[in-house]
Amino acid sequence: MSESARDLLVRGVAAGKAGEAKEARFFLEWVLRSDPSADQRTEACLWLSDLSESAAEKRSWLEEVLAYQPSEARARRKLALLSGGLRPEEVVNPDSLPEPGVESDKPPLLQVDCPACGAVLLALAGVPQLGCAYCGAVINVEAAGKRLRSTKPSRLRRRGSGKQPEPGGAATGLAVELARLRGHRPPAATLSIACRGCGAVFIVPPDRPSLHCPYCHAVHVVDTSDTASQMAPDYLLPAQIDRDAALAELSRWGKEDRIDTTQVELDGFYLPFWAFEIGGEITAREIREDPDREGSLIAQVDRLPLRLSLCVPATSRHPELLAEIAQATPADSAVPFEPLLLAGWLAETYQIPLSQAAIHARGEAIGQMRSLSSGWFRGRPSYDTSGVVIEDFRLLLIPLWLGQLGAESGGGPVCVHGITGRVYTE
Repeated sequence: MSESARDLLVRGVAAGKAGEAKEARFFLEWVLRSDPSADQRTEACLWLSDLSESAAEKRSWLEEVLAYQPSEARARRKLALLSGGLRPEEVVNPDSLPEPGVESDKPPLLQVDCPACGAVLLALAGVPQLGCAYCGAVINVEAAGKRLRSTKPSRLRRRGSGKQPEPGGAATGLAVELARLRGHRPPAATLSIACRGCGAVFIVPPDRPSLHCPYCHAVHVVDTSDTASQMAPDYLLPAQIDRDAALAELSRWGKEDRIDTTQVELDGFYLPFWAFEIGGEITAREIREDPDREGSLIAQVDRLPLRLSLCVPATSRHPELLAEIAQATPADSAVPFEPLLLAGWLAETYQIPLSQAAIHARGEAIGQMRSLSSGWFRGRPSYDTSGVVIEDFRLLLIPLWLGQLGAESGGGPVCVHGITGRVYTE
C-alpha cells in the first residue's frame, strides 16, 4: 500500500466533500499515478465519477472500477442509475424503510368454473391455464366460463416489481436489487403447516380445510393460526399436466423400461427451486517474457466472460432427482406468485437458505464453464474466480407429480414433471 496514495486520497476526498471539484480531481488523479492499492483505486475512481459533469465521463470512471473489481456494488448501482436500469426514486435507505403500502398495479382476479367437476377456482388475469386440485383437470382459462372477482390478490404475491426478466435480457443485478425495497423486504407471514409424520412444511392454499402429505400420506386438519414468517415465492409455473395425463406418461415410461407402474399413486404439488442469474468473469494471470525487451517479464491477464442461468433445488428431499429436474425445466411460462394461484395444490416451503443455494449455484456455474471452455483452462495451474457473482435470484415453484415405485420394481421415488410430462427416477 502506498502511503503517498493514501494521503493524496484523503486530500482529494476532503476537497470533494468541501465542494472544491477542481482541487479534488487534481489529488484523485494523482492517486491513480501513485501505485495505489485496489481499494484506493476504487475510492478514487468512484469520487472522480461523482465529480464528473458528463454522463460519458461518469460511465468511464465506473467502468474503470468494474474492470478491476467486477462485483463492486457501488459502481454497479451508479452505472445502473446512469443506464436507466435503476431509477433514483427506487433507491431506499435501509435504515429507514417505508411502511408497506397497497399495490395498485395488480391484475384482476378471475373466478373460473372447472368444466370437469364444477369446482370454483381463482386465477390471475392473463394466466393461460389452471390446474384443478379437486379433479386434477387442467383448465384452459380463456375457454372456461370466467367472471371478474372484486377481491384483490394478496400482498404475498411478490417481493419485487412483479416484472419478469425478459428472456436473454441483462440481469437486473443483485447489487441493484439491494438498493431497491425488494432487497430489504422482511419475510412475510404465510399460512403453512408442518407434517407431523415426516416434518415437511407446506404453504397451504386459501380455503383448504385439510392437508394430505405427498411424502408420507399423513392427513392433517389445517389450523388458520399455523403461520410462519418466510420469504414468499417470486414466481410459479402453472401446472399443464393433469393427473390422467401424468399417469399416462408414467405408464408409457414403464412399458418402455419394463417397469410395472399400475399400482403407483401420484400426488401433485409444487416444489421450491432457487433460480439464479450468474455473471462476471474468470481470470488467469501469467508471467511471460516480454517479446520486445530481452530479459524482461510482463504480466498478462486472460479473461473468460461468464453468464449463465441456473436453477437449484430449495428443498433437501430427493437431491439427485430434483437436481436433474432443475436443469431441464423451462421457466418461460412463470407468473408472479399469488397463493390463490395454487388452485388447491400444496407448495412445499424452501429448506435450503438463499445463501447456501447461491454458493452451490456459483460453484456449479464455474464447473459448467470448465466443461464448456475446457481449452481455456487447459495448462493453467491456477485461475481467479472472485469475479464470478450472483446477479439476480428468484424463488420459483415448479409443479410435480410424485409417487413411489413398488418393491418389485426396485422401489424409490418416481416423478412426472407437471409441465413437460417427462418421468424422472433416482
